[in-house]
Amino acid sequence: MNTYAYVSDSNSFTDVFGLSPDIPLARAGEDLFVGTYNQVRAGNIKSGLNSTHTPHHVVQNALSQTTHGKGITINLNKDLHELTRTYRVPVDKSIVGLRNNLAADIKDLKRILLDAGYDPKVVNRQLQELIRQNKALGGFDKPPRTPKTGCH
Repeated sequence: MNTYAYVSDSNSFTDVFGLSPDIPLARAGEDLFVGTYNQVRAGNIKSGLNSTHTPHHVVQNALSQTTHGKGITINLNKDLHELTRTYRVPVDKSIVGLRNNLAADIKDLKRILLDAGYDPKVVNRQLQELIRQNKALGGFDKPPRTPKTGCH
């Protein structure tokens, strides 16, 4: 028995968790490409997607610690972009911190993309890349745990 194997029978297994490394990332100029705003916009212009797609900032641009052009985005169809929780709305002050806003944005995007009929494996792969690129910018560390004080 191979205890390091991901599955016991790869011919009959379905990757329900979307962990399969064989799902390629979208490239610049393609639907769901993840990159900076400038990378996504340039790819859309070059590929002709500029009329139908737009870079969607995740985390919302107003909260980001970087410039507009260097903020991490995902290339969305404009109709889907309008469904996002942050489309043309002020910052939701009930969600505190970059990490929590990233989590809310990822949850929102996952719902929108799955409802639109995207393959769950593709959605998971692209959202994992969104998280990875945002974390690479910094500021997404877990807040330190505060010791609980209680009555004895």
